[in-house]
Amino acid sequence: YDRVAGVLTSKNFTTSTPFDHQVIFKSIEALYPCSPIDLLTVTNKINKSYYAYYLAECSSKVSSAANLRFHAFILLQLSMRDVLIERLNKASGKEFSLSTKVAINEIIDECLDHSTDILDIYHKAPLHLANIGAEETLVKEIINLKNGLAEKVIKIKKQAQINCLFDNMQRISEITLDSKSKLCQAHLIDLIKGILVTGRVDDKTAEKILSI
Repeated sequence: YDRVAGVLTSKNFTTSTPFDHQVIFKSIEALYPCSPIDLLTVTNKINKSYYAYYLAECSSKVSSAANLRFHAFILLQLSMRDVLIERLNKASGKEFSLSTKVAINEIIDECLDHSTDILDIYHKAPLHLANIGAEETLVKEIINLKNGLAEKVIKIKKQAQINCLFDNMQRISEITLDSKSKLCQAHLIDLIKGILVTGRVDDKTAEKILSI
């Protein structure tokens, strides 16, 4: 969980029936970090027995967690497509000009084409809408979505750097160290885990890292 917490939130998952993926992710969030996270604990947390088989089926389809953060980023991009399509579909039902509605449908088609880069679509969409003279309210809404995305991507990149540091720390732990060095390393790993989960470094954490 601490490897994907900075990338995904429950809002990035679907709420389709009968299995609500937001409920599953929220249950994992609630268990971390005080309880183990496995099929039994998550099923128990959800407290709906029919989830047990579904969770086991999902788990059986995952061969390895080695590329977990990369997979999380794929899910994030899928979620970003869904959000943009949803906003544009709502906009297409409003009394906008014909040229705006045509542009909206074009952008939706691009979103549905998974060979296109969703980050590129977010960048180009408001520019395209502004160029054709689309209603200002729609352009501003898409710009706000894009700006929120930019902040998210910057945050993910920072966390990826921290995650790389964490992986390196774990590799170093395989080397024989004296007891004092091992203790310092253990403290650093715990602090880095906290940074990965919260996505930020507060003054207190920074002070602890410097003191070590």
